[in-house]
Amino acid sequence: MELRQIYYVLEIARQKSFRGAANELYITQPALTRQVKAVEDELQMRLFDRDTHGVSLTKDGEKFCERGEEVVRAMDALLESFHQPTAGSRVVINLGVFLFVRQAGILPVINEFFSKNHNVVGNLKIVDNREGEDMLRNRRLDFAILKVADDGMTFSDLEYEKLFSEQLYVLMSRSNKFAGNKAIRPDELGELRILTGGLESHYYTEIKKFFNSSGADFNVAFMNDNEWGTMIDMVRDDVGVLIASDRVCRHFSGDEITFVPLEPKKVITTYLVSSKAPEPGIKRAFRRHVIDALKE
Repeated sequence: MELRQIYYVLEIARQKSFRGAANELYITQPALTRQVKAVEDELQMRLFDRDTHGVSLTKDGEKFCERGEEVVRAMDALLESFHQPTAGSRVVINLGVFLFVRQAGILPVINEFFSKNHNVVGNLKIVDNREGEDMLRNRRLDFAILKVADDGMTFSDLEYEKLFSEQLYVLMSRSNKFAGNKAIRPDELGELRILTGGLESHYYTEIKKFFNSSGADFNVAFMNDNEWGTMIDMVRDDVGVLIASDRVCRHFSGDEITFVPLEPKKVITTYLVSSKAPEPGIKRAFRRHVIDALKE
């Protein structure tokens, strides 16, 4: 049994409602129901009676809550002694992430932290590098997970923790004339129609810089800041191609989409970025969790 499951049962008992408890706990009702069932299965007892009038504790449920409150008080005392947030005080972690964070395998790491920390609320926002860095400076974000090209710019007023590096590829429809190539050479780049971010975005600027340094024409097919599904549909329909990282390309590769490496090889690095101000304990724990899970 996990500590968070005790908190879940106690909150349902307070709210006399699974829905009300789910709203208070910032999780979905089905997820909450699964967690309670896991506790009931482990203990081989029913904790709640459910009827048309709501939810009430069984005798076993009352006993569980009585002992559970003792556990919570003991845990809160422990946390307070180290100046950590308790069950009654939720901390919000504002996190900016790049567009394809789910496909890059990072989202499960983020989800794991919040699922294990009942008193921490996550606020996730898709951001471009420039937007994310500005929001960190203005304290509107606590952390950002951003991708920076191997020759890209970082800023001395922010903290960049390197997580991992990947090769860049061209993600394209299998019907694209270059789909069978072993690599895309600089002299072939100008024949590609590029799907990229908005005109003022970091992604647009970086891709344009790469094309210019290769002496290739920068032919933009479509600009889009945060609708990854639309971008992938356009790749599939051969409207244009994406310059994307190894993990993202492998996620989308299939019967209709493939990926071809750039020549010469180009690398992009994923960073956990934050301000240089000291972080409260639970936010230090989030930093450590992400680094331990993702750092090469």
